Amino acid sequence: MAQENGVIYTFDGVNAEGKTFHGAWSGKYDGTFYPFTGNPDADMKSVRIISTTTLEFVYSKDGKEVANWRFTISEDGKTIAATGKGKNAMREDYRKDLIFDKQ
Repeated sequence: MAQENGVIYTFDGVNAEGKTFHGAWSGKYDGTFYPFTGNPDADMKSVRIISTTTLEFVYSKDGKEVANWRFTISEDGKTIAATGKGKNAMREDYRKDLIFDKQ
């Protein structure tokens, strides 16, 4: 949701064990780290605009960068490609490539 001088992002979900969770982030798309709640892997998040169709998200935990994601929206606005890599809460490396199609 847009707000003066930035955005507010909230999310709800269910983890693999069936436990519900809630998270939130409020900040600007200026590459500055702002508090991030609800994610066991990160406690801060920064967002930076790369281009008119691409955003970069960087996550940190306890002052250390733990993940980097890039989201790109297709020219027709129907698909988002996301590529990310980092470490989870157990400090295990991961790499993910995701595609989201508008329904």
